[in-house]
Amino acid sequence: MQSKELRELDIEYFRVFNNEFSATFTSVELQARLRLLVEARVLSKRGDCYSFAYPYVYFFFVGKYLSMKIYTDPKVEAWVVEACSKLYVRSNANAVLLLTHHDSNPWVIKKIAEVMKSCFHEKKPMELNGDTGAVNKLVTNASQLVLKASSVDKNQEELRGLNDEIDKSEDEVPDACPDENGELAFVAKFTLLFKTAEILGQILKNYYGSLEKPFKAELLREVFDGPLRALGLLLEAIDEDMEAFVSYIGNVVLKDDKSLSLEGRSQLARKTSFNILGWLGTSVVSASAYFVATDKLREDVAALVRSNPTVAYRLIDMGTRLVRPGHMPLEEIDKLAKELKDNHYAFGILQALGVNHLYQYHTDAAEKQRLCNILKISMDGAKTIELQGRDTKLISKK
Repeated sequence: MQSKELRELDIEYFRVFNNEFSATFTSVELQARLRLLVEARVLSKRGDCYSFAYPYVYFFFVGKYLSMKIYTDPKVEAWVVEACSKLYVRSNANAVLLLTHHDSNPWVIKKIAEVMKSCFHEKKPMELNGDTGAVNKLVTNASQLVLKASSVDKNQEELRGLNDEIDKSEDEVPDACPDENGELAFVAKFTLLFKTAEILGQILKNYYGSLEKPFKAELLREVFDGPLRALGLLLEAIDEDMEAFVSYIGNVVLKDDKSLSLEGRSQLARKTSFNILGWLGTSVVSASAYFVATDKLREDVAALVRSNPTVAYRLIDMGTRLVRPGHMPLEEIDKLAKELKDNHYAFGILQALGVNHLYQYHTDAAEKQRLCNILKISMDGAKTIELQGRDTKLISKK
């Protein structure tokens, strides 16, 4: 399937393949084997055609094959080198991801790291302490969040369904193509960066005990810095004309609300702009945290943050504990929250990480109450947005 660039094969292809396999290795009764694979939901049957039931099963075996042949077959080695240079192609990224699941070949890992370093390499990673002044000026105080009463089990089910829908929609989107100069569009570079960070995170999780600490630290830094470079690029572009951005948000989001005064519309537009940029920052921090969120890397993550204790690094570090179930480090959260009380943007990210944890995972009642007190979260039925300390608007999820 991989060599023919097909995802479904006619029975005649299988007969030819099975004959070659049987002659080379051991005899296999084709119909019985196909029937077994279909019953096991490894393959799906449509008429006389067969395909893999799930994409991840297909790429699991592609990765396995690559790991078996990469040292002995020059064509496979060349294919992997080419795939590493074009991780913006979805099939390449998935194949390389599963290759690294099966094998920790150092030169493959270095190839992936080189791709990561090249993504927005000209930009400095965001630190979130002193480089978000324009965003912080949009508001005069942190928002009070009201956690909607809901079932964690239901929330998890809804999230799984949403992720499935996202996966399906991604499969329908064509891969990015470079222009005539070989340059990728911004969105493609953004996708490439996060896919590469995901692969490096998977490598770190799989081989935490066999990668030497200096190399692990280098890879961890890339998983942190790459997304923070992308966030810096986006915020820098918006900072160049923040008022135009706020005006645009006001015109798009609030255009149908005739009840607002001119001043009220301006305040709400600024607060809405702040929330949108906060969602962007939270997405970047939580993604980086998720890629390396495991107890097996706890020591390495802590060492990296000690060596570079920026607010951004500390938020990602905190995120590695909050994007998965388990007891929350409440003392550390409290300390960080107090330090960020005047840094509305960074505090909002910490706040959102806390809300997401409560939304997705079962939490002890006492821990939940204390976290809410620390992060200005009320347990009620809506999200409260305070407009620069004056008006209040409630946004409820229907």
